[in-house]
Amino acid sequence: MLIKRFLNILKSNLPKTKLSKEDLENEKETFEETDHPPIKPMEPGLKKEAEYYANLEIKYGAGFSEIKISYKELIRKYHPDKHVHSEEKRKIAEEITRKLNEAYNYFEKKFNGNINR
Repeated sequence: MLIKRFLNILKSNLPKTKLSKEDLENEKETFEETDHPPIKPMEPGLKKEAEYYANLEIKYGAGFSEIKISYKELIRKYHPDKHVHSEEKRKIAEEITRKLNEAYNYFEKKFNGNINR
């Protein structure tokens, strides 16, 4: 019901004029040519780095102190020794811990100047 009201408000604020097919095509061509820069694909290294930030559950571009704090909290939470009661949970915890260690080691090298970008 709320969505219908919202849509009705939007429709009532739209101009009542209709554009011809030619006008729509011209606007489309103009937009495609001028209104936005070309989209560049993300570099593979940056894609992996973004994945590391996601694994550590922090925003992209966070500093090393935030990385270290998040890493320690997540390791405490997901360490395999905390999940000895269930083999399935232990395997999942080992995989998560492996990803956390990989991400932390990457950032440790990066912030200590050992990784060239």
